[in-house]
Amino acid sequence: MKHFHLNSALIGAGVGIAVLLIAKPLTGPGNTGADALLAADRAFSAMSVSAGAKAAWGAFLTDDAMILGQGSQPERGLANILPGFDDWPPGASIGWEPQNGEVAASGDLGWTWGRYVYTAPGEDGTPVTSHGKYLNIWKKQSDGTWKVTIDMGNQNPAPGGSE
Repeated sequence: MKHFHLNSALIGAGVGIAVLLIAKPLTGPGNTGADALLAADRAFSAMSVSAGAKAAWGAFLTDDAMILGQGSQPERGLANILPGFDDWPPGASIGWEPQNGEVAASGDLGWTWGRYVYTAPGEDGTPVTSHGKYLNIWKKQSDGTWKVTIDMGNQNPAPGGSE
């Protein structure tokens, strides 16, 4: 999930490097593979904002997906991941915009990264916002849709340096 926590830099870097080493990216103008992947990521974000994070993660993660969140052990499988959203405060929301992505030459594996904004009511009811970045590893499903198999993210300062 797009946690507003910092994950182990070594795990995130290792997974990212592994993907970059095995993926021969489809690059260049009109890369419909990457365009489709970025569109899937935008649809994931739109569903998170409109229907809630739990519904979006349930729809866009593989059954055996892994979440790499800050300060916690990796969580694997929707049955273990989705209950974590029950702890979110009422009114909490997360949305994001992918910045880039690539699809392997095989067409069945890809990645996206982007920036997210998480907002939840503070103790006094006023919105508190956190900003961060994420990296998702996607697998193309047998029906041609893309789903996230590994999701990791961490917090960073708000644009302009203030939170």
